Amino acid sequence: MAVAAPVQGLAQSDQVRARVAEAEKGDPQAQFAVGVMHETARHVEQDFAKAAEWYEKAAAQGYGPAQVSLGYLYQTGKGRPHDPVKAADWYRRAAETGDVGGQFHLAVAYINGIGVARNGQQAAQWMFKAADAGDQQAQLIFATMLQTGTGVPANEFAARRWFDKAANGRDRELATKAASMRQKIDDRVLFSGAFRPADIAAVAAIGFGLALLIYAAVPEHARTGPSSDYQWNGYEAPNIYWPGPSARTPVRTPSGFISFKPRPHGYMGDFSVQEARKTNPR
Repeated sequence: MAVAAPVQGLAQSDQVRARVAEAEKGDPQAQFAVGVMHETARHVEQDFAKAAEWYEKAAAQGYGPAQVSLGYLYQTGKGRPHDPVKAADWYRRAAETGDVGGQFHLAVAYINGIGVARNGQQAAQWMFKAADAGDQQAQLIFATMLQTGTGVPANEFAARRWFDKAANGRDRELATKAASMRQKIDDRVLFSGAFRPADIAAVAAIGFGLALLIYAAVPEHARTGPSSDYQWNGYEAPNIYWPGPSARTPVRTPSGFISFKPRPHGYMGDFSVQEARKTNPR
């Protein structure tokens, strides 16, 4: 197999030479690294065309970061002809292999119509994947999408949760912006002006206490239904709903048990009393 021609212009340090040698042998990570050198003028003069060549070698082997970087060069027209469709295609290839950068850039492509038709739902889907993987910028944008109802049902409580995640990220500029957005939500009255976060916690605590009191007041024979399927002897009550924090431990009541199920994209979660059936009355 023929060996690729030596890379021109690289500084002749042992570390750089070793990296180039690895790239020429076909190592995708090394090929990507050499591409970054050319794109960012690290150890060499800036050359987007050479960067694209090395990115292509690594991208052809399925290396996600190289696929994203190659897509970006097509998007910006640096080193390759401006081609948004090819850019989006490379972002998708990276995203589908789980590359967080690919997921983020594909989401942005769907938001702005870069090489693909604008699609809020697709944008939210891919932005969520990147946010869930820990990308701070994706967390901030996904929070904004939840707040504005872009591609997902508007949910300010879920938005606050993601703003909170982004506010605890490493990038201080993004963290400051996320914290500011989170504070704006906290400064507004939640639940149509009825509650603030502190109020919700108080209501949850009171409700939990009431549930325990009700349980204690129920005769022992009424609390002997099979716990495996949460059936209660002789008791039946309609479902109720009220907001509160998420939890997992069921609390038994005369009407069944309280289960704490998080709402779709929910920030606070649901308290819901599941209906009990008269399956074994005494």
